[in-house]
Amino acid sequence: AAAAGKARGPTVDSPAGASSVFVGNLPEGVSEKAVRKVFRPCGPIQKIKLLPAAKGEIRGFIDFRFTTGAAAAVDLNGSAQLGGRCVVVGTSRRIASVKRDRRSMEARARRKHARQQTRDDDAAPVG
Repeated sequence: AAAAGKARGPTVDSPAGASSVFVGNLPEGVSEKAVRKVFRPCGPIQKIKLLPAAKGEIRGFIDFRFTTGAAAAVDLNGSAQLGGRCVVVGTSRRIASVKRDRRSMEARARRKHARQQTRDDDAAPVG
């Protein structure tokens, strides 16, 4: 059930600080790129997952990097349009996937490689 106040969007029991939103009433054949273009002003998007069409309507989830992006997207409920349709946007119970920053992954790989090199140098016979 909704906490004090008016519930926004189709789902209500979202965890505090949710950064994932549900999007519905998307036109058939909509691309991820088109969805990203509409919701990019809300904040950095980590992932968009579009689900197969049911009755000519596509729905999906958008994972934002920050909760402020998700809140801004929910505020667009009914006012955002794609392909002539009003897009339904609501809070989601889905846990947003955590996407690691590519730079930190590359740094981690470099450190691992450096540690391995150090071990190999230490294990080499002294001659």
